Amino acid sequence: MKKTLPIKVNASIQTECWTYNKLCILETSPYSDAWISSNFGIYMDPEYLVCLGRINTTFYLNEFSNILEISEMDYWKNTPNTIVGTIEAEIQKGNYLVIYLMLSVEEHTIHEFVFYGFDSEKHELYTLMLNQGTFKKKTVSYDWFITHYKNLYDYHLYNPDNIAWFGSNFFPITKIKVRDDFNDSICFVEAMRRFNEELLGKRILISNPITSTEEQYLTGIECINGISLRVKEYIRDQQFIKGNTLKKLSFEMQRNVCKLYEHHCVVNKSMKWIMKQVETTDEHYIQLHWNLCERMKKLAMLSMKFDITGNWDILNKMDKGLENLYDAVKDSLCGFIDSVTVLKKNYNKASYNDLLKKHPSILAETEHFNDEQVAL
Repeated sequence: MKKTLPIKVNASIQTECWTYNKLCILETSPYSDAWISSNFGIYMDPEYLVCLGRINTTFYLNEFSNILEISEMDYWKNTPNTIVGTIEAEIQKGNYLVIYLMLSVEEHTIHEFVFYGFDSEKHELYTLMLNQGTFKKKTVSYDWFITHYKNLYDYHLYNPDNIAWFGSNFFPITKIKVRDDFNDSICFVEAMRRFNEELLGKRILISNPITSTEEQYLTGIECINGISLRVKEYIRDQQFIKGNTLKKLSFEMQRNVCKLYEHHCVVNKSMKWIMKQVETTDEHYIQLHWNLCERMKKLAMLSMKFDITGNWDILNKMDKGLENLYDAVKDSLCGFIDSVTVLKKNYNKASYNDLLKKHPSILAETEHFNDEQVAL
């Protein structure tokens, strides 16, 4: 018997495996664009690391509960002798299984494996694996999986405390199914809230009671300025950045710029989704923003090259490429807001009324604006 479930291999996020392993399932839902548009976010922490999420909170399991059914399966009952049977049975029910293995495969450390299909006649499982920095479909034999599963299972039998930290991103065995009762009625308002949070990027100081210091977080497009400042610091201090320090900081830069690029691809996707909701066809600012995404992609390629070569001329090119990027992105997002979601009552009353009928909850978002202008 052979059974496979839908899977989105080229999911929107590839730089965070714990986010990818949910999105590759979530993006098979017809509501995926609505969910992504109303949930996206980015921040830079005090250690200069860019993360997807909001203020010191990455996308944990509870963030997905309205569109994915997520539950824990009993790890100890699923022994090496029974785990393949469990995978087959759950996939036949329409459930994906994400199983913790913690393996180094093709120079990548992979924590969890998403299983979306099987072929019982060939004794094969269908999963996803990193290959040259991107996720690809992979077929593994029952024996290959059981061997690696047994190694970790036996280790946990004698070291049970090592699995106690599970639960924020995944369980040792996580069962996931796309919900068919997702309610997208408030996604438009939430998408606009997220979009404005992106546009109004902030520098936020949070007190750390342990160190009695204030730690700075950057949100939204302010992360562009954070990366730009970090590049300038590298260039300033390059005479001291050598050996393992250079390797560590060059990987940090690659990670940050690649996440910035992926995030703005998500922002661009959200712009398209918002445009559909207001039934507008003007794509000028969406195309303008996409051109800036392509500029970020070039910066990401340069960051990867710098990570490989350690050539400081590359970082100088990145510094130049980051010039005016913040202002250009801000202008494109402001232009989009003005053209799509800012409506003059005395100029476009009919359109405003039509939109209000479609999304009556926008009234809660407009109370703090004056009578001449309504911002959704």
